[in-house]
Amino acid sequence: MILESPGVLYYEHEECLIPGMDIIGRWDTQRAVPGFMRPHHHGAAWEIHCILRGRVEWFTADDTYEVGPGNYHISRPYEIHGAADTCVHPSLMYWTNFAFPPAILTEGDASERGSGAFAGMTGSQTIELQLALEATTLRIFPFTTDLRETWQRLLDEHTTRAPFAQVSAQSAFLQILTAVLRDHDRHKARLGHTGVSPSLHVQRALTWMDARITDEYRIDDVAAAVGISTSYLHRLFVEDMGYSPGDYQAHLRVRHGKDLLTNSRLTVSRIAQECGFSTAQYFSVAFKRITGITPTQFREHAVPGK
Repeated sequence: MILESPGVLYYEHEECLIPGMDIIGRWDTQRAVPGFMRPHHHGAAWEIHCILRGRVEWFTADDTYEVGPGNYHISRPYEIHGAADTCVHPSLMYWTNFAFPPAILTEGDASERGSGAFAGMTGSQTIELQLALEATTLRIFPFTTDLRETWQRLLDEHTTRAPFAQVSAQSAFLQILTAVLRDHDRHKARLGHTGVSPSLHVQRALTWMDARITDEYRIDDVAAAVGISTSYLHRLFVEDMGYSPGDYQAHLRVRHGKDLLTNSRLTVSRIAQECGFSTAQYFSVAFKRITGITPTQFREHAVPGK
């Protein structure tokens, strides 16, 4: 058991009850933790995060993603990933790393593909799960069923080590993995395509806002530029992105501020102006609300170029 900091608990390697599982943990903090999640990968293991509160910014491969509450985030095997700027924001999430059992030949019929199997499953059932996960195309998608009790049961079984703990943990893990695959396919079907792409109205709104990071404008102005009502834009934004246009505006400006804090020597007051904030104090308040730390604290831990 590892208690990295108050609110962070996880088990790893030989402590895990399930063969193939490398980590199972819960992150529950009210403050940001700089320098915690540096670039890394887990070899052949998959990583699934379930975000229940707050927002986290992850980079995976060459892209950065902001994941809000009510969403899963998946990292594939051998992908370099970590927290953007190595800073984990205040949030509540569960996560696990796991690898599928190595493939083996089925005895008596070498022409058929066989596999090791998760406990309680046949080799073919395990392969079916593995192929379904390999076929996923969405990295971030919402969950339809709140499985926090199942995640917590999976973690509790590792803590209590009560009789039949392994059986119960395996049951919880398979329930979670099945739910992840179902929610992925359900959301993919709703989007009607094979990749993550917001609706046309939201795409236009994102483009308009991205080009005006330092401008002062209201969300009414965004809606007018796109040609729809403010309420309709808000609904589309929440459905496609998981947060409101106002949230996106604030996060866009703070993200720009992070880049300037990391890669320039500008003062915090000047950066506030560059990001469209009227005062350094307003910038600091917005920055801490989103990241959990002040601009000065962020700059102390920032890694140039990332």
